[in-house]
Amino acid sequence: MSKAMMMATALWAGSLAIGIAALAHYQGAPGAQAAPPASLPAIPGVIPTSGAQTLILAIHPHCPCSHASAAELERLLSELGRRGISAPKVYALIYRPSYADDPWADSGLRDRLAAIQGMTLIDDPDGVHGASIGALTSGHAVLFGPDNRPLYRGGITAARGHEGDNVGKLALLDHLDGRRGSQMEAVYGCPLDETD
Repeated sequence: MSKAMMMATALWAGSLAIGIAALAHYQGAPGAQAAPPASLPAIPGVIPTSGAQTLILAIHPHCPCSHASAAELERLLSELGRRGISAPKVYALIYRPSYADDPWADSGLRDRLAAIQGMTLIDDPDGVHGASIGALTSGHAVLFGPDNRPLYRGGITAARGHEGDNVGKLALLDHLDGRRGSQMEAVYGCPLDETD
């Protein structure tokens, strides 16, 4: 192998390693989140049921990472059914910039969420409702107890776009099962104010 070919191969390998490291950093970098309110805020369309828990998920309809959040939510609700645990009231706040037409929020992710049994979708112009529960990143979930106080906040995936068991989903499951779990975990997804 010529010296020029060896150098080109070394440069290519170095570039590849840098690209892989950057991707791993991006996938593992948690998104922003703010503190949740002391109790469930008034959000049009969210109707708490006496004695029941309320789960709210903030979603950017064009965030590819959030398909994993939808998949984990489906698995979580299925697990509750297998265990005979009552499912919470589940809502998804679908982000949409206020200047965009309603069809902007139509996406495969929105359709997937709409297909989840018991799910209620709520349009969230400019992410105002999401911000009211501390959600700044797509995939952010907040579980409110029967007393409407927050029990858990954060993500339900291990990294951006990654499916599978993770501490966030397991903590949420603990709370839904009446056990004390972690109250906050990292959330992985796109910022809710991205308009792409």
